[in-house]
Amino acid sequence: MTGERAVYVRGAIQSVATVAVVGGVIGWIAGWQYGHALVTAGLAGFLATLLRGQMRRSWYLGVAYVPGTAAVKSLQEERFEDAVAERAEQAGYLRKLAFAEPSETHHLPPALMAQWRALTSLDRHSDALVVAEEVVAVGRIVDAVRNEGRPVVDLALELLEFSLSELPPVRVGAEADELLMMRAERARSANRQHAQALGIVADRHLALNEYDAARPLLEERTRVRRHLAADERLVNALTALGHCLTELGEHEAARTAHAEALEIAQSIDLDDAFAIGANLAASLRELQRYDEAVSLSRSVVTTLRADHFSEDRHETSAARLTWALDLLGDDLRALHRLDEALEAYEEALTVQRSTGQPEDALPPVIRTLRALGRADEAHALEEELSALRKPSGR
Repeated sequence: MTGERAVYVRGAIQSVATVAVVGGVIGWIAGWQYGHALVTAGLAGFLATLLRGQMRRSWYLGVAYVPGTAAVKSLQEERFEDAVAERAEQAGYLRKLAFAEPSETHHLPPALMAQWRALTSLDRHSDALVVAEEVVAVGRIVDAVRNEGRPVVDLALELLEFSLSELPPVRVGAEADELLMMRAERARSANRQHAQALGIVADRHLALNEYDAARPLLEERTRVRRHLAADERLVNALTALGHCLTELGEHEAARTAHAEALEIAQSIDLDDAFAIGANLAASLRELQRYDEAVSLSRSVVTTLRADHFSEDRHETSAARLTWALDLLGDDLRALHRLDEALEAYEEALTVQRSTGQPEDALPPVIRTLRALGRADEAHALEEELSALRKPSGR
C-alpha cells in the first residue's frame, strides 16, 4: 500500500485510535469495565501506524539478507547458478521493499549489481544486459533523491556498456543505444568539469610564476580537451601550455603546442587566429628558424593591415599593426634581408605618423638605414627624432 491511499488509510486508523483512547479514558474514569481495554487498543493502533513502515523495512531487509548471504557463499564455492538464483531472490524482496517504501529504493541497486556480476561470470550476457538496464532505471530514481558519492547511474552505465560489448553485433533495441549515448554525454560532461578544474588550478600556479607546477596540469587539460572537441577552448588550452613551455625555455615543445593551436584556430575560423600565428612565430624566432617566422609574420601583418584599413577596425589597430610590422622587420634583419626589413619598419613608421606618435617607430628605421649605408637619410630621421623627444625631455 503506497502513495495517497496509504496516507488516507493511516489517517483513518489514527482517527479511530484517537476516538478509542478518548472514549476509553472517559469510560475508565466513569467506571466502565472495558475502558482500560479500549485505551490499550487505541494506543496499539497509534503504535501500529507509527511503526508500520519501520517494521516493513526491517522485514524485507531481513528476508533479503538470507539469500544475499547464501549467494556470497555460493560464489566462494563457485556455484554460480545457485548464486544467480539467490541474487534474483534477494533482488525480488528488495523490489517489494522499494514498491512499499520508495524512500528505501537505494537498497535495490547493490543487489542488482551483484546479480549482474553473477550472470556475467556465467557469460549470460543477454540476461546481464536486462539487469543492467534495470540498474540504470533504478539508479535514476535513487540519484534524483540521494546525492551521495558517485552517482549510481554512472556505475550502472558501466555495467550496461560491458554487457553490450560482450554481445554479438545484433540489434539489442533503441533503449540500450539511448542509454549508451547518455553514458557518453555524462562522460563528456565529467571531462569538461575535469578540464575546467585543471585550468583553475594551473592559472593559480601561472599567476605565481610556478611554471613547473602548472605544466603537468596544462598538459592534462589539453589532453582532456582533445577528446572533447576541436574548439576555441582547446585552442586556449594549447596556447596556455605553449606560453608555459616558453617560460620554461622548452621552445620546441612550445612550437608544437602553438602550431596545433593555429591549425585548429584556422579550421574553425577563429577571429583572433592571427594572435595564435604570432605565438608560433615567437617560438620559431626563439629557435632561430627565421624563414618560417617570416612567413607567419607576413600572414599576421596581412590580417592586421586589413583590419586597420577597414571601416570597423579594432580600437588598437594601429598599435597592433605596428607591433606586427616591427616583428616582421626583426625577423628579416636576422636573415640579413635589410631592404625588406626597411620596408616593414617604414610601413610601421607611416602607421605611427598617422596617429601622431612616430617616436617609437623611428629608431628601427634609422638603424636599418645606417646598416644599408644610407647615412644621410638616417641623419635626417635622427634630427626628427631629437626634435620630437625634446618637449618631453626624452
